[in-house]
Amino acid sequence: MKFVFAYTTGDFSEALSMIGQSPERLASMVTGIFSLDRVGHAFDAFGNGAGQIKVLVKGLVAITYNVPSAN
Repeated sequence: MKFVFAYTTGDFSEALSMIGQSPERLASMVTGIFSLDRVGHAFDAFGNGAGQIKVLVKGLVAITYNVPSAN
């Protein structure tokens, strides 16, 4: 078992490479999508136990991918 206190630049490089190869694999990780003007609502959703774990904030993403809308 490996415990990590901080990630290395190599870790980030490997992660970005994996994302670049199969960005569609990330779609199931996104539990909500918020526009930049609703980012406050995203934080509210985290705090009230609404089941939001990882959200996509439109307008802050440098790498674009069409993520299916969350219901």
